[in-house]
Amino acid sequence: MPPRAYPQPAYENPAYQSGPPPNIPFPTQAPVIAPPNTYGHQAAATQSPFNMTPLGESLPQVPAQYPMQTQPVPPPSGGSYAQGYPVDPNRQHSSPPLNTSQQNMNNDPANRGRQGSRIHPSQMPSVTGVDNKTIYKYATTNDGNTPPPATCQWITNDVGNCSPRFMRMTCYSLPTSKDIMQSSGIPFAASIQPLAQLQPGEVQLSTVDFEDGPLRCGRCGTYINPFVQWVKSGKAYCCKICSFVNDVPPEYFCPLDGMGRRTDTLLRPELSKGSVEFVAKGSSITRPLSPPLILFALDVSYNALVSGQLHAAINSISTILNSDAMAPNVRVGFITFDTTIQFYNLNRSHQQAHMLVVPDIHDVFLPLAPEVAFVQYKDSKDIIDGLLQKLPGMFQNTKITEAAFAAAVQAGLQALKPVGGRMLVFQSCIPTVGPGKLQKRNDVKLLNTDKEKALYQPQDPYYTQLAQQCVEASVSVDIFLFPTNYLDVSTMSTLSSSTGGQVYMYHKFNYAKDLTRFYQDLTRNLTREYGYDGVMRVRTSEGFTAVNFIGNFTVINGDELRFAGIDSDKSVLVEFQYDGKIPEKSEPFIQAALLYTNSNGERRIRVHNITLQCSNSMNNIYRGADVDAVLSYLCKTSLHQATSTSMRQIRDTLVEKTVLPLAMYRKHCCSTSQLGQLILPEALKLLPVMVLSFIKSVPIKPNENNIDMRSFYLTLFRGILNPTLNSVLVYPRLYALHNMPPECGGVDEQGYTLMPPLLPLKAESLSRDGAYLLEDGLHMYVYLGREVQPAFMNNVFGVHANVDQIDTKELSVGTFDNEESIKVNNLLNTIRQQRAFFPSLHIVKSRPGQQPADEDEYNFYQLLFEDKINDSPNHVDFLVHIHKAIQAKINE
Repeated sequence: MPPRAYPQPAYENPAYQSGPPPNIPFPTQAPVIAPPNTYGHQAAATQSPFNMTPLGESLPQVPAQYPMQTQPVPPPSGGSYAQGYPVDPNRQHSSPPLNTSQQNMNNDPANRGRQGSRIHPSQMPSVTGVDNKTIYKYATTNDGNTPPPATCQWITNDVGNCSPRFMRMTCYSLPTSKDIMQSSGIPFAASIQPLAQLQPGEVQLSTVDFEDGPLRCGRCGTYINPFVQWVKSGKAYCCKICSFVNDVPPEYFCPLDGMGRRTDTLLRPELSKGSVEFVAKGSSITRPLSPPLILFALDVSYNALVSGQLHAAINSISTILNSDAMAPNVRVGFITFDTTIQFYNLNRSHQQAHMLVVPDIHDVFLPLAPEVAFVQYKDSKDIIDGLLQKLPGMFQNTKITEAAFAAAVQAGLQALKPVGGRMLVFQSCIPTVGPGKLQKRNDVKLLNTDKEKALYQPQDPYYTQLAQQCVEASVSVDIFLFPTNYLDVSTMSTLSSSTGGQVYMYHKFNYAKDLTRFYQDLTRNLTREYGYDGVMRVRTSEGFTAVNFIGNFTVINGDELRFAGIDSDKSVLVEFQYDGKIPEKSEPFIQAALLYTNSNGERRIRVHNITLQCSNSMNNIYRGADVDAVLSYLCKTSLHQATSTSMRQIRDTLVEKTVLPLAMYRKHCCSTSQLGQLILPEALKLLPVMVLSFIKSVPIKPNENNIDMRSFYLTLFRGILNPTLNSVLVYPRLYALHNMPPECGGVDEQGYTLMPPLLPLKAESLSRDGAYLLEDGLHMYVYLGREVQPAFMNNVFGVHANVDQIDTKELSVGTFDNEESIKVNNLLNTIRQQRAFFPSLHIVKSRPGQQPADEDEYNFYQLLFEDKINDSPNHVDFLVHIHKAIQAKINE
């Protein structure tokens, strides 16, 4: 029987086509340039309130007869929202039974995290209980139920509430009072991603154009939405936020039906959909509309040339511009910098670009008019192509090793200031010259001490001031870093964090190895949906209000979020607080409105609406909790304290916040159960293992010694971490490739690739004859067991050798005309298309009885978060740890 054919998925975004950019003259290795002679132009541990050992230290041994029941306790009468995890006394000091393929793994280094199980494996909360092979159909009704898990794929049907891609709540069923909410221990917050990319099969947002601008409440400014109440026979409506009665313009009037609804409701997106986009008019347009501007600022120092960074940037930019993937009316400009700033006149009346040098980097000025500094690519194609082709040769004899990063940003600000825009800065070294010059402060002795927090604060206030100037001018800054040594990412990233930009980092950039990843990242950055000069406001109904915001933006006037730029990957965490009582039998309402200019130069207002259930039943409150949104809240709020709190205290506080809702659930919903059994709410049963994984991840793990890498992750979590990306960064996804179910790896009629079942992040999931894919949002690892079938190696990699005989550095996933190859490539391409960054692919193999051979192999094992890693606990020990904390909290 011939193998079943699986069609390749078709993605509109060219950023995630496999392989390097087509028809691009990349050299096979980084250029080697000989520099010429001249160039012409520890602290004490903080005790946890629950007497818990600080994470990162060894946990005490659990007594053999740990007091936990062997049978689950029946759920409370209010509903089956709990799950008990009993101890099997016969497995106090023995490993779970091995399957056939695991019998000979005892000497494999992958097994070093395997520990004696004290809780029966079948009762452990695990991601394996999530069905990610099904494409869920999710209707946005207000019934208190949570959206599908972030680990799944789903298609949203907007029936009045916005899609969870745009707004995801920590709790979908709210009590009427602050006291009840606090007693639940569940945080009250929302993760909002206003420009989120919709998936195949989902209806794109409608654009509504009112002649005089969208209809708004005359008192509070809330935009018209599906939840207003129509009164006076349709001649007026009552605002959902402030209850003010607004008259309806005569041209907008429509009679009501017998249920008090307008008869044209289904014909008007603003009255039937949770998300809609309005055309901005009048006062919403604060400056003359103009085509968007993008400025590329290229480091041309010696380091940028010898590493291949400059060649990679130039060739990638050229390919993207020639592909017509960007908006057609975008105008682009270029500057280069080292210890001087070089501007380029791109006037199409010239035969080639003209360079203008600004030698004084302490007093940067714009030496040319903006209309010749920025041009449409199609109008000056020959001039831009010629410039990009000549740039490497223009600086090939440089021996300048410094690059004035802050001066380059200041120069870009001067060029973009009249109308605003975007700046993409490419930097290879720490800026030690010019304004904002930095000193190296990568003192590893400060790690894991109370002084560590100083490493994540801006070293020079100049960067904070410069970022504020960029915000005022509506200039966003994206930074592409190519470090070989310490750069001080904490200071440089201030420019991106405040302006709505993003930081990319390619540690020890290797042209041949990292080219594709850089090109794909740059392509996505330039082609995804983007908003210029954005302002967002979150409005709430009676009883609560938005009080805290975390993300890449600047807060103005207390409750307005100013984005110099915002893209489809950016998310905002909004924390709410009760300021009164929510009326009983009401529907709490939240509206998020973003005013921005799209890539076509059009001013738009994107509005997202959501209503929640109101219930004082603790069972309903816990049933409405969303573990993905709660996890995102815990991650962002914890890391937001990195500049003022030690990492040890952050870890302890994180565990404390994890214990609180679990203890309160036990207290309020399972008070009749015996205290010796660990019972978790069904909706939050995966929270402990997710938090354990987060504690072992780069942002806060105790043994992270790369300060710049930790700073990069802190920036990443702050800005673009929506619940879906947060989920995979915190708890990486492990799939088996060698025995996928027949339907997995194929593409359905709507273009979705059906993913294989998820596996727990522990060595027990790996077998000697297996091949596995592990991805964490930034990297992908293909793990090959020692006895993987030769047919799999031939089908996927095109090699016939035994695994022990191959060099993984020379191995790559090929594209072959067979079922296994097509399935594996479908999975890889699907993951790449769904991520904000292009994940790099690494091949590792099992090496029994040996230490990891290289950094890739070490990193793979470090991601098996459910195992014991260094001195941090495994999943079972952490659950015991959590259980003791719950008991202590209840007994307070």
